[in-house]
Amino acid sequence: KRVLAIYKQPELILVLRLPLDGDEVKRLLGSQSSGHNSYLIAESVIDPKTSKIRLSQLTHPMSLPLKADRAKGLQNIRKRTCFDILTPTEVIELSAAFLPNDSFDNMEYASEKCLSDTYRFEHAISESLLLAQHMNFQHMEQHQIILGTPHSYVIGGNDQVLKEALASALELQKSRGGGNNKLDSSIIDERDTSGNTA
Repeated sequence: KRVLAIYKQPELILVLRLPLDGDEVKRLLGSQSSGHNSYLIAESVIDPKTSKIRLSQLTHPMSLPLKADRAKGLQNIRKRTCFDILTPTEVIELSAAFLPNDSFDNMEYASEKCLSDTYRFEHAISESLLLAQHMNFQHMEQHQIILGTPHSYVIGGNDQVLKEALASALELQKSRGGGNNKLDSSIIDERDTSGNTA
């Protein structure tokens, strides 16, 4: 479990975690520490001026499900909630889905909660990144790379996953009553709620 802290002054994003044990706290603070449960350790310090966000598959309808996604069912919803913060030195994968395993027995609740939580986190981080650039979040054109879209596979240079996603999209088209082996462009160029394509 990690904690995300977004600061406006100074403009900073922190990824925090609980200490592994009391020894870690003593090592960092010296012998003055007492009890390790009251501390958080800064795992990553992010400068919003130099960072980007790669949005999750869950919050955008244009993401194509891979065969493995559909086969794993409930187990894969956590992976679909993952989004990345890209900094000059690292890629930090985060998920806002914090549900105990038994919550996934009620798939409708789990899906709705994961979608809501993931969207809120992505929005807060995106707003922080744009505000650090002194840009108006509401009236800004953004170049989005959304995980799980053909666009993200091309940008990432992942040819194998691109082929799998296109094959999966073709199967999806056939299951909806679409014909032949030619993929309908509306599946690849599906529009999100903002009217943008992937």
